[in-house]
Amino acid sequence: MAEGLLAGLVFLSVLPSTVQSCVVFTAIARGNVAGAVMGATASNLAGIALTPLLVALLLGSSQLVVGPEPISRIVLLLLVPFLLGLLVGRFVRGVLERYRRLLTLMDRGVIVAVVYSAFSRGVRQGVWQQVSPGQVALVIAAAALLLSITSAAAWWVPALWRASRPDRVATLFCGSTKSLATGLPMATVLFPPQLIGLVIVPIIIYHPLQIVVCSLLAGRMAGEER
Repeated sequence: MAEGLLAGLVFLSVLPSTVQSCVVFTAIARGNVAGAVMGATASNLAGIALTPLLVALLLGSSQLVVGPEPISRIVLLLLVPFLLGLLVGRFVRGVLERYRRLLTLMDRGVIVAVVYSAFSRGVRQGVWQQVSPGQVALVIAAAALLLSITSAAAWWVPALWRASRPDRVATLFCGSTKSLATGLPMATVLFPPQLIGLVIVPIIIYHPLQIVVCSLLAGRMAGEER
């Protein structure tokens, strides 16, 4: 398998969870929504520091762009907007509620733009000429295996301390989802330009896979609670 794809799978495995998706899935499955919000938020805040650290430990510095500049860029891209949102959110809550549909559309549009930008970068770098259909199939299988393992662990491990069903639901969706919105910008900072096109392939494959699987799980759990 191409070096960049292996690096991408390692990077994918240590990404933080989504926020919006896991909260929505938890709500559909009638889980602990407040716990999902807290868990996903904590995961993303911790991921700003832990994801680069874990990637560096697992891959070594030879495949990464290391130094104070990448860290400062990650903080600027991910942490600063989050802190600004916390600071001004209480003052603009009424406006946000009034224009919720428009803001939701903008939020999804930003995600689409990020994916399009990353995919376009890969096309310009000739990623699909470097990757064979067999390698793509291996990445899909690896992504499915990762999703299966994390989902099973996130559901059954809390049972060891007799967590309630709502808490296990929240843990399931927080523990198995991976944030595309965090992963793609972080990849462009951490990896050299010649590897980025390959690194983002596992993330782009994992995202729709987790949406489909988690949607089915949430729907089934909601039906079980009726």
